[in-house]
Amino acid sequence: MEKDFSKEILEKIKKEQIKPRSKRYFMLKNSVVWFVFAMSIILGALSFSVILHFWEINDWDAYYRVNDNFLAFIFLTMPYFWLMCFLLFVGVAYLYLKHTREGYRLEFAKVVIWNLVLSFVFGSALYSVGVGRQVENELVKRAPLYNDFRKNQQNVWLRPEQGVIIGKVIEIAENGDFLELNDPRQVVWTVNVSDTEYFQGFVIQKGFSIKVFGEEGGNHYFIAREIRPLMKEHGPRRMLVVEE
Repeated sequence: MEKDFSKEILEKIKKEQIKPRSKRYFMLKNSVVWFVFAMSIILGALSFSVILHFWEINDWDAYYRVNDNFLAFIFLTMPYFWLMCFLLFVGVAYLYLKHTREGYRLEFAKVVIWNLVLSFVFGSALYSVGVGRQVENELVKRAPLYNDFRKNQQNVWLRPEQGVIIGKVIEIAENGDFLELNDPRQVVWTVNVSDTEYFQGFVIQKGFSIKVFGEEGGNHYFIAREIRPLMKEHGPRRMLVVEE
């Protein structure tokens, strides 16, 4: 029986012209697998750092302006793009780790947990030094598709009937009491800012994208009570102009 089996294997090798792989081939393959695994962990960590950045800038204290239900607010403002990227890279890391010499022996749950732990640890470290903010800002500036996605996500804050509008400052009155704001629907609002608070004292300039809390006065007139940047940065709060 063993001879017949060995004979079949030899015949198959001859018939299909199977050639043995060199040791260098397997070393190179293993190196590529580990490289892709490492890159997946790094990209997963980057995605997690951006998720933490979103968590920081989400204006949790004003959730009721979007929805009375806090849980619904979380779902409306969740950074789905980065969550999908994070899960994708964790999944890729798992698949490639399973193709290593030792990885095939590892249990699924252990591999996933280790991937998540590594991504959380490195992602938190990257977030702490502002990498999440930098990645987000660079994509907004340089990737039109991502910029469109980001603006659509921010539109959940365009709810004048609930006391909040967003948009780009297109004009500021000389006396500083009024400004004109162009919202994402291309509606121009006249905003009374004579009695308003500015988030951490930033100074509004023409071209800035802002978020305004207050009361709607009718005919696209809005009375501002507080003004915040539409997109805030990690650490000291500064303005980021969202490209149209």
